[in-house]
Amino acid sequence: MNNDIQESLERYLVGLNEPNATITFRKGEYGEFIVDQIINEWFPHHHIMKVINRNTAHLIDRLLVPEPTLPHLKNIMLEVKTKSRRSFYKDTGVNEHNYWRLISNQCLAGNTAFLAFVDEGMGAIYGNFLDDLREVCEVQHPFGPVKYPLFEMGRTKGPAGKQSLVYFPIKKMGFCRKLDTKYVNRLRQLATRNEKYPYPSATCSDVEVSV
Repeated sequence: MNNDIQESLERYLVGLNEPNATITFRKGEYGEFIVDQIINEWFPHHHIMKVINRNTAHLIDRLLVPEPTLPHLKNIMLEVKTKSRRSFYKDTGVNEHNYWRLISNQCLAGNTAFLAFVDEGMGAIYGNFLDDLREVCEVQHPFGPVKYPLFEMGRTKGPAGKQSLVYFPIKKMGFCRKLDTKYVNRLRQLATRNEKYPYPSATCSDVEVSV
């Protein structure tokens, strides 16, 4: 990590003490910051356009725009989720409402969506294109086989009550990179994970392809 990025990270860590920011919001912002440092390795021919309206809801976290010399490449809607995979199932997911919004935008605007998960439990960043994650598959778990994508009601309540979630299997994540230990430690400090749901022991080897 070069000095400019290190200095930016240190300033950001100091800024996490802002009294008006919630724990979840700070963790999400930190996850986006981490993804910014590595996304060029996954998409070297795109430029990152950031969403700047921090305190309002937005469809996507980043828009990746291809270089002008490569017009055949599509814009990529990058959605970053800073969360660990589920403890007893090898999967992770997003809010179903956002899922359908991304699909609608793909159809109407011709963009493509990419979901990136910053997972402090696995100590990794992984993800894949939404079209790949939407492909139906079956995964064997200790409790039996599960078909994906899996739609379920969330167990915890948010400001709007319980929300429906859509889960994808970890093995379908086509990109993976190990997280630096200092990132993992900080993310766990910011996490609000229930002690009943321990972090699973898993690594990048649990995904389909590692890069």
